[in-house]
Amino acid sequence: MKKEDVPQDAGKLGGLMELAYVVSASGAYTTAQSSGWSAKNVANDLVWEELGRHQEAALREVKEGRKSPLAYHMVRFQMNEAMVADYTGFSRRKIRRHLTPDGFRALEPDDLRRYADGFNIKVDELCTTP
Repeated sequence: MKKEDVPQDAGKLGGLMELAYVVSASGAYTTAQSSGWSAKNVANDLVWEELGRHQEAALREVKEGRKSPLAYHMVRFQMNEAMVADYTGFSRRKIRRHLTPDGFRALEPDDLRRYADGFNIKVDELCTTP
């Protein structure tokens, strides 16, 4: 995109500007600030709606006793088993076990702390859902 074509639509950033990479008049890559782009706003709104549906489904599974609170927080923080394993040091096999209500209830306090630290939340928050 050319520097003069950078969209300046009302954005979702609350008055903040975002950085865009553009081509200057001389053909060199440079940066420019944008207040937003309506097409990007629509796409982001759709993604956030979909993420909200995933979060509601995860919460429903926890409330129905089919999943542990860990499942909800993984969706909430947009993390999969591999990411949680990287943040906590647990194997993916153990994480799958902890996604079950029985497996989660068996966790020791130190293990709960590892998960809470991985999500950057308190243990009490990890053990509950809204």
